[in-house]
Amino acid sequence: MLWWIVGADLYGKVDRVPEVCHVGTRFLHIMFFPMVPTGSYLVLESEAHRESNIAHKIRWSWKPVGLAYMRAFLVVTIMASWGVGCEILFDARNRPGTRSLAFMGLGFGTVLLGVYLLTLLLGRPTARRREYLLQLAAKAQAMSHEHGEWHDVTDGPHVI
Repeated sequence: MLWWIVGADLYGKVDRVPEVCHVGTRFLHIMFFPMVPTGSYLVLESEAHRESNIAHKIRWSWKPVGLAYMRAFLVVTIMASWGVGCEILFDARNRPGTRSLAFMGLGFGTVLLGVYLLTLLLGRPTARRREYLLQLAAKAQAMSHEHGEWHDVTDGPHVI
């Protein structure tokens, strides 16, 4: 019996200001593969609430959407490349000429891993964006303290 895992979660973590916040997009997902973006959120990073996503809905941002799709595609392709490379490399029949094909698959997966790591650098905020996010984070923290609670992304976050 096949189980399908569906739901909504944040993907595309970008514009991280260490110890303060980052921006993510909430996606409807199937088997943890992002499918449909539903909105962008400012996620506050707090020591007191590390176990939950403390998020406030913000203006739509395409950067986390694009990076979420790119990273998901890269993860699947890396796994497939390494899986095929290992399958060919450790095949019991050991056909002539397959070793080079196996190393090509493993090498391709490794190059894609480098591209994935490059997407982490692309997710950094510019100086102007960082200042904007710090202002939004201060406003979001003030709203949270004013209402006496933190707003979780799954409980309908407040729009700022």
